[in-house]
Amino acid sequence: MTSLRKSLLILILFMAFAYNIERLDFGQENLIDIQSFVYVQLLVAVVTMIAIPITRRFSIYAILAFWIAIYFALRLLVFRSVPLIGGLNTYLTMTELFLLIVSIYATYELLKFLGELEAVVERVTFPSSQQRVLRMSEALEDIKTEFIRSRRYNRPLSILLVQPTASSFQRRLQQTVQEIQNNMLNRYLSTSLARLIMNEARRTDLVLEHDQNGWFVVICPETTRDGIQALTSRIKETAGQNLNLTLKIGASNFPDDALTFEEMLQQAELQMEAPIT
Repeated sequence: MTSLRKSLLILILFMAFAYNIERLDFGQENLIDIQSFVYVQLLVAVVTMIAIPITRRFSIYAILAFWIAIYFALRLLVFRSVPLIGGLNTYLTMTELFLLIVSIYATYELLKFLGELEAVVERVTFPSSQQRVLRMSEALEDIKTEFIRSRRYNRPLSILLVQPTASSFQRRLQQTVQEIQNNMLNRYLSTSLARLIMNEARRTDLVLEHDQNGWFVVICPETTRDGIQALTSRIKETAGQNLNLTLKIGASNFPDDALTFEEMLQQAELQMEAPIT
């Protein structure tokens, strides 16, 4: 956020300077006579870069080359009454190019920080629709279906209860984006953790966002204790490597530990501080 504010402030101050440079005569006759088309071109360049997102795909050198070429084309073909070089005209041309180049560069830096902010906000607010984590209250029918199937066919079913530890979450918070507000980063890490869990889980597993506590619940049909232990190890290892998060995970198994979803959640919560055996 600090870099974004600095870039915005620099652009505003320089634009104010550029549009008032002719007033800086210091009590003498003003020798700086910027041509009017330069102000128009400067404004068009800045507005175009901000209004057209596709310009962010080009390098700063390509953008500068484009607008400088337009400047020289206008000076040589349209506004030919003032020579490019010779006497004060040389310094006038250098001043006009300076104003144009610095304005474009300041705008480019501002857009770079805005692009990074938009990427973070988009990732936090709009997770992939194909891998969306359901809230537990939205998945009651799916939960019921899995338990009915396990009871009817006498098949195993396991769940995981996943939550990052407070210490590792704080460490990751400081390392990642210290300038982003804690609640935004909280959601960002939760979304990243959800994506990680879904990548490690099977297609048949059901990944849920708990309605409270910031937990994730993974319902794993056809999964025994050995299978749930292997999934737990993969999630912990990947979270440590990719997100620098330490997770506490509890698991329970149907029908050995409990017979209902609520009882399995309670058993998994009791196991969160202890390793799976």
